[in-house]
Amino acid sequence: MELESQDKIEVDGRNLDVRRGGSDMQVDPQSVVELADYYIRAVSDTDEEFERYRDEGREDFADAVKDSKTVLICDGQRLIGFGMWQVDGSTPDGNPVCEWRRIVVLPEFQGKKISGQIISNLEDDIRAFNPRAVMTTITRRKSLINPALGRGYCQVSYLEFETLAGANGRMSSLAEKGYSILVLDPNEVIDKREGFGDRMSVVSSLKNNMTLVDFTDADMDYFHQLEGEDGWIALGMENCKNQRYYVVTGDSGERLGIVGVYDTDNEENITHIVVDPEYRGRGLAGKFYEALLEKTGLDFLIATISRSNVASVRAHEKAGFRKVSDSVYEEQFDKFKYRLGD
Repeated sequence: MELESQDKIEVDGRNLDVRRGGSDMQVDPQSVVELADYYIRAVSDTDEEFERYRDEGREDFADAVKDSKTVLICDGQRLIGFGMWQVDGSTPDGNPVCEWRRIVVLPEFQGKKISGQIISNLEDDIRAFNPRAVMTTITRRKSLINPALGRGYCQVSYLEFETLAGANGRMSSLAEKGYSILVLDPNEVIDKREGFGDRMSVVSSLKNNMTLVDFTDADMDYFHQLEGEDGWIALGMENCKNQRYYVVTGDSGERLGIVGVYDTDNEENITHIVVDPEYRGRGLAGKFYEALLEKTGLDFLIATISRSNVASVRAHEKAGFRKVSDSVYEEQFDKFKYRLGD
């Protein structure tokens, strides 16, 4: 059974944190070395090869911990599991090919479904980056092949991969060394857990043909469908000025969600965004913001996000927002402040 991604997992009575890498990530440096050495030895054919790549590998892992495209499993400050993803080419029609790789868990924590948890989180991040991406993994550790096949991946030769995504020297070299190439193409392979292939086939059209329609009183019922009867909206609030709200529609008139912007006495261009549940997880939030900037002609947007809302933080960072709040603001309001634009 495929795992749902989580922010915490319990293993043998211990609560492990599922984190994303970042410039402010703090983990025990020695545990990074321990995990790097274990991984490098696992993929090295000889002791000489391990010695040759050990220092470089340690530096790579230390750098990766600071990269937002990594998933880290931590036991306190100790790093015990790791995975990363990257863009590794593009399909002929211009869609990125994204690869998850370097899945590694320390021996004492193996056999506890931690690798599957890492992969689930990496897949979620890839989908948020570009839901039409082709996701790939390359491994010669055969223990990962069957789980990948069970998730809907197909094992292909390098020639098949080259036909799909074009020549790739790294892929070619790894294939020659005996690595396996496994590809998930959402246009052809359906992720039965979420209907990924069925739903993603329309995403490109949705992204490229969005329309922002002025929000009217008649749209309040739709808002309450999304946010509940007690849902907060800036419309009608005395402390919210220059309120501009829109219903986002697709090329066939389907309602994709609601986006708004307003000012307060202390802040300009504060955004409010709600993606319809039917279309969440497809990377549409970033496109909502792009459409809002184009519609309003604004130079920047501000988003305030609860510090506990990890998914929203990830989505905004992937949409190009950067954090601008300081610790005083974050402690006072229990929120982060993010900004998109100059």
